Amino acid sequence: MEDFYKIPEERLSLSLRNFREIIKARGWHDAKTVHSIGTLISAVRPDGKEIRFDYGTPPTMSYGAGMMADDKYAASILMKEIGVKQPETLLVASDTDEAMVEKFISKNAPVVIKPIDGAHGQDVYVGVMDWEAAKTLIEKVIAKSFSGFALVQKQLRPKNFETRVICIDYKFVKAFARIPARVTGDGEHSVIELIDIENSTKRTAKYKSNLSYINRENAVNYLKGQALDNGLSEDAILSSIPEKDEKVQVIGVCNTGQGGTMEDVSDSFPEELKSEAEKIAKHLHLPLVGVDYLDDNVIEVNKGPALYHPVDGEAATYCIEKFVDYLEKIPA
Repeated sequence: MEDFYKIPEERLSLSLRNFREIIKARGWHDAKTVHSIGTLISAVRPDGKEIRFDYGTPPTMSYGAGMMADDKYAASILMKEIGVKQPETLLVASDTDEAMVEKFISKNAPVVIKPIDGAHGQDVYVGVMDWEAAKTLIEKVIAKSFSGFALVQKQLRPKNFETRVICIDYKFVKAFARIPARVTGDGEHSVIELIDIENSTKRTAKYKSNLSYINRENAVNYLKGQALDNGLSEDAILSSIPEKDEKVQVIGVCNTGQGGTMEDVSDSFPEELKSEAEKIAKHLHLPLVGVDYLDDNVIEVNKGPALYHPVDGEAATYCIEKFVDYLEKIPA
């Protein structure tokens, strides 16, 4: 075991750095972690009781509940039991009848294709319009999935940005609008040049700063899709020069790990959806959960959501503080 307080900062994410500062300030001691897995922590709380946990997954969460949450399809079935509004979804395996998948896509296009057990926005494809395009992507997702399944989901056209709701101890804590990666025009550089400039200046290694890298390949694919949807040539949209201060979305996935940003919208988030998120947490037996909304539709839940949020002010570490509050009161 390694002294958690002596690990160099560059080896820790911003979330873990802030967590470490908070528990140290509160008097937690003998904090240790496994050298190669910095999120597995054993520490003594101020009340003298030792607690062991995986950061972001409290010891009160059962193995079964965690596994159910990791399986996006199983989680969606559980939420249906309590009437949660969700987009139409089809579970697909390598031997699923192709005609059925093609019919689903034809009815619901554009669709989202994603792994049943993925995270951080990886291997999520949006704006898929037809079976020919979907087939290759489904095969790619299934090949990378531990479970051997992919999800094909009706892509919603929301009025607002995707919102991540955090519940701790089955209670609403915060709501954050998740804004897809965008670049800001300067009137001189093309969209692709702006991505390269931002990645080399404003953005650093993933989870080490407020702004993660924009995946250039994913951005190119997204922009090509936008060109197709709008009857433009790929070269035209990739080489276009945005006007000064013009915001251009370059990634289809709302995820900070994919270069997105966040905004604290807790005060304006509907009270009925705050209550619904708490109901979901209780029904799925998840004392810590992130519930992702597109307007009033839930698109997925996350058992170990990020607790640090790249926003200004106290809201950035508010969820970490509340998580520590929870860890300090549970039986040890």
